[in-house]
Amino acid sequence: MTLLLACSIKASRTLHERMVFAVFRSPMSFFEQTPAGQILNRFTSDIYRIDESLARHFNALFVSAARGFFILGVIALGSPLFVVFIIPLVLLYTYMQRYYLEAKRELKRLDSTSRSPVFAHFQETLGGVATICAYGAQERFIRENERRVDANMKAYIPSITANRWLGARLEFVGSVVILLAAGFAVAGVAFRSGQSEGMAGLTISYALQITQCLGSLVRATGEDETNIVSVERVLEFTGLPSEAPDVLESHRPPGSWPAQGAVKFVNYSTRYRPELDPALRNINLDIRAKEKIGIVGRTGAGKSSLVLSLFRIIEPALGSIHIDDLNASSVGLLDLRRRVSIIPQDSALFEGTIRDNLDPDKAHDDTELWVALELAQLKEHVAGMCGGLDTKVYEGKQLISLARALLKPSTILVLDEATAAVDVGTDMIIQKTLRDNISGRRTIITVAHRIHTVIDSDRVVVLDDGEIIETPASLIEQKGAFYQLAREAGLAEYDKKDRQALLALILSLTIAPAFATAPSPTDTYEERAINMRRLSSARDKLFRSSSRTSSQSKKSESSRGLSSSTSGPSSYPGPNNFSDAAPPAYTPAYQPAPAPVFLSPPSHAPVPVPSPAPAPAPAGVYGGVSDGDRYANLANFDTILLIDDSGSMAGSLWREAQDALKSIAEIVTMYDEDGIDMYFLNHKSSQTPSDRYKAKGGYYNVARKEVIETIFGNVSPCGATYTGRRLEQILLPYMRKFTSANDVDDVKPINLIVITDGAPSDNPEQAILQIAKALDQHDAPSYQVGIQFFQIGSDSHATSALQQLDDGLGRYGVRDIVDTVSCQWEDAGRHRAKRLTGDAILKVVLGAVDKRLDEHRLTNKK
Repeated sequence: MTLLLACSIKASRTLHERMVFAVFRSPMSFFEQTPAGQILNRFTSDIYRIDESLARHFNALFVSAARGFFILGVIALGSPLFVVFIIPLVLLYTYMQRYYLEAKRELKRLDSTSRSPVFAHFQETLGGVATICAYGAQERFIRENERRVDANMKAYIPSITANRWLGARLEFVGSVVILLAAGFAVAGVAFRSGQSEGMAGLTISYALQITQCLGSLVRATGEDETNIVSVERVLEFTGLPSEAPDVLESHRPPGSWPAQGAVKFVNYSTRYRPELDPALRNINLDIRAKEKIGIVGRTGAGKSSLVLSLFRIIEPALGSIHIDDLNASSVGLLDLRRRVSIIPQDSALFEGTIRDNLDPDKAHDDTELWVALELAQLKEHVAGMCGGLDTKVYEGKQLISLARALLKPSTILVLDEATAAVDVGTDMIIQKTLRDNISGRRTIITVAHRIHTVIDSDRVVVLDDGEIIETPASLIEQKGAFYQLAREAGLAEYDKKDRQALLALILSLTIAPAFATAPSPTDTYEERAINMRRLSSARDKLFRSSSRTSSQSKKSESSRGLSSSTSGPSSYPGPNNFSDAAPPAYTPAYQPAPAPVFLSPPSHAPVPVPSPAPAPAPAGVYGGVSDGDRYANLANFDTILLIDDSGSMAGSLWREAQDALKSIAEIVTMYDEDGIDMYFLNHKSSQTPSDRYKAKGGYYNVARKEVIETIFGNVSPCGATYTGRRLEQILLPYMRKFTSANDVDDVKPINLIVITDGAPSDNPEQAILQIAKALDQHDAPSYQVGIQFFQIGSDSHATSALQQLDDGLGRYGVRDIVDTVSCQWEDAGRHRAKRLTGDAILKVVLGAVDKRLDEHRLTNKK
């Protein structure tokens, strides 16, 4: 028995390991054709039968057979005439056994087959339990589960009935054996044939056990025959077709491959199974190194098949894929898939810690892991956990996948609908990280069915029915498939003429220039900057069109029209006026407007442009400062800084804000001996202000850049972006001072500079409206309070929030005290962040001051 069990366990372990290896090495087509419940049934029910049932029933078979032969031998020895009846009894027994086993085998097969749908349905229910509860479909799934269990019971209950059928007949055979044995024994004693009474009793005693022995023998034989089906099913899985080898020692790629990240499809065609139509046909696509390319198309167009082909999850039927001039089919799968990164639509989290999920091969140190988490906006969240990198991870799949992709030293990144199933905030984090840290450094292949996701790509390819139907050269045709996708994305709310013009503008500025091999010598940088601003305005319309209905659009357009007439975003720096220069100062109405000025372009721009000369500022309201001094009006205002210290500011943005503010501190102090008051959104200092009308928790009268550097060093970015709440805490004490003063000239005006990198977590509009209404109610001068929002970084969500804030305040009919500036510029259709500088801040602040002073003068003249 021990030997049998040892052999059984070893055989079972060997079969299990072979099946695991075969399943993990199976191509994707196997998982598409095989239900998950069937695979689960092989690894649970079938392995259990091989582990436990098969060995036990084999043991019962051997024991029962040995006992049966021994009992028949004892009976034959005590009653020799019994031997004559053994052959008929064996034939009868064999017939009943064969008849039973045929039915039992088929019933067992039906039981195993009908159990797989039960497992599959149970697994699907567990995976979608939240959706089932949300739609109130519990009863439907309960009924479906009961229906599948009933179908399984239809095979299980007849199996029990067959056992009783066999038991009754075996008892009949056993009774015949007992009758014959007892009869011959009694006759032998009665007729004095030489048989002793003791032998007669022994014969009858053993004959009584024959029924139980025969029952055990036939049942053990039946169980072994039916359970051997499990071995057959497991062996079927061990012989599954396998993928290509993981490693081809004779064709190992260089360690630096792919160094450039160029991908080329050459007459590529593929199909999922030999009997199916091709999923991709005659694909010829050349993706240049470090290029960002978009793949779009409707559902079933072949977008995901293109991604699967790149990773050789499906093999080519014709043609080839070359990565840095090396045929992808000539290298092992492990070498290929480890060199290319992907962020799928539904990322997977593995059981274990954050460290295990980021670096399963333990190839990176903690410093590299923390850098990847910081780039994915997860550093603060993970650092706040008790275990840090060793914390068990249960959520944040897409951001963990993003950090994993950033950590992987690959020159090719594939985004397969990476943001299709995430919330808006996560989408913004992913897009910002890609723009700031990957774009231009890696080849990015973005697969999407919505054009919003790929609108900032260098090139866009449209797939339909497995073929490339539109190339960038044909995308500007207004009636193509890309145009239809654009209409479905929301452009239908505009009239036909505007819709076509808008799409043509976007395509001509984002797609067509990508195919130019070099900048045209006739293009000036001024023309390019103008086009970029036009593109920004058009793209802004496109993005807004997908998130509102037609009626909402009309209302919003009218609101923007009102705002334009009051705050003038088209003539004053704002998030829709992107350029690569710091926003110019506002020009008062009574001065002649200067010629358009363009600051120096980025290093790759083809034409250098001279820097502007500073425009003269008007005299201060209090006088005493030279009109030729560009910083003159700083003397007439108190400067207050409000810095966003939320978790997303950690890292390079924090240092950028520090450097910008250090550069303006001493300039402001030259004109305002009180220095600067500094506040943070979350951090509050322990200093007590000398003026009871100043908000608590700030740093007061900061005059030197060394002090700013020390303050920034003591503050650690963390928390949310509650801008509105902090504005109230700062401005309400100032308004109490203003309203209680006997003379408004006794209260010095203020300029509040807000530096932030993300959309507010609350609603600052209410706080600003409260201050603006109070100023109007007390007839305060137009220059009394000014607020300038500076966006640091290139978060498009923050840009949109600032634009909505600037536009929205114009609807309420109150004074305009807010200016918003997005420190961004555009290059070849891409949003890029321009570094925030002190000079840019001062230009905007002085422009806002001049604008309000000009409004005050015009009001007094009237």
